[in-house]
Amino acid sequence: MEWPINYSLEKMLPLLTLYSLSRLEKGIVSPDELTLRPEKIVKQRVRHAVPCLEILWQIDGEFNCSTVCLCLQCASLARLIYRYISLF
Repeated sequence: MEWPINYSLEKMLPLLTLYSLSRLEKGIVSPDELTLRPEKIVKQRVRHAVPCLEILWQIDGEFNCSTVCLCLQCASLARLIYRYISLF
């Protein structure tokens, strides 16, 4: 099975960002050590009665992302970890 870049990002980005947020919350890594960094909050949403944020992510390193890297994350966790990201 072939995994094109767009399909891979669509499936893996929510898992990778959640993993990164949980590691930051537990103090395992610092924000400087991550390759996924939030750029800005695009929109506030509610998914399954849980407040979420649609976040635009920047990918550092050798991976060149030509597509938009957006995913939803729990608002309380994202705001707790990343207080500096701007809204809209």
